[in-house]
Amino acid sequence: MWFVYILLVLIILSGGYVFLVLPRPKHFRPRSDVFEQTKFFAHRGLFDNGVVAENSLSAFKAAKKFGCGIELDIRLSKDGIPVVMHDRSLIRMCGVNKNVDDLNVDELKKLKLLDTEDCIPTLREVLDLVDGAVPLVIEMKAAGTDVSVCPQSEILLRHYNGTYAVESFNPFALRWYRIHRPEILRGQLATSFKNSKNDANPFVAFMASNLLFNFLSRPDFIAFDIHFSSSVPLKICSKYFAAVPVGWTVRKETELNDPNFENFIFEGFLPHADK
Repeated sequence: MWFVYILLVLIILSGGYVFLVLPRPKHFRPRSDVFEQTKFFAHRGLFDNGVVAENSLSAFKAAKKFGCGIELDIRLSKDGIPVVMHDRSLIRMCGVNKNVDDLNVDELKKLKLLDTEDCIPTLREVLDLVDGAVPLVIEMKAAGTDVSVCPQSEILLRHYNGTYAVESFNPFALRWYRIHRPEILRGQLATSFKNSKNDANPFVAFMASNLLFNFLSRPDFIAFDIHFSSSVPLKICSKYFAAVPVGWTVRKETELNDPNFENFIFEGFLPHADK
C-alpha cells in the first residue's frame, strides 16, 4: 500500500510543479509574427558605446537599416513619461549621480549618452523612428509590485502601427499584461540562480531562475540567459509546453548554433542572414 501513497504524492507534486511553470497554452496564444519576421533582435539597438550609444535613436536607426528586430528597455521619468534606458542610475551612460526617476523628461533630455550627440530617447520617439519597419521586444523595467511603466507605455503602444512583444524579469509586470493586454505576446526573462545578483533575495532568485513565477505571468516566450541553455525549466517550458525559447545576450556568432533557442538577442556583431 505504501507505494500507492508515494505515487499519489508524486502525482500531486508534479501537478503542482506544472501549475507553477506552465506558460500560456499555445492554442490560447495571440496571433503575432514578432518572432516570425526575424530570428535576431539587436540588444539595445546596434550600438558601439563611445561611437553609437546603446538605447539611442542612432542605435535603433542602424538596426532598422540592417533589418533585424530591436530589443529595448523602458523606464518612467519623474513625470511619468516612458523613456528608453537600461540602468536606473544615470552614472554609467550620462555621468550624472541621479536616477532616471529623479528627473523629469525635459531634464533627462539635456543629458548626453556617453560621448555622443544622442540624448535619452522617449518611447514615443523610438516608435516614430521605427514606424513598424522591424519588430520590437520591449523590456519593462519594473520594481516590486509597481508596474506603472506598463499602463503608461501602453498609452503609446496601443496605437503603434507595428508588431511588438513585451518582456520583463518582473512577473508582476507580465501579470499586468496578462490581465489588461492579453493580445500582446509576453515573455519571462530569466537567468540561472547562480548568476543572480549577490543582494537578491535567495528564495526569489531561486523561484525566478526556475520559472516558478510563471503562474503569475503565464508567458508566451522564455527569454533565458544563453550561458544556461541547459536549464531544465527552460526545456520543459519550450519542448513540452511550446513556449518560444529566446536566448540572450549573444555576443559570439557561434552561440547562434545553440539548438535550445529559436530566436536570439545579440550584440557586438552582425549575424549572417543564413543562420
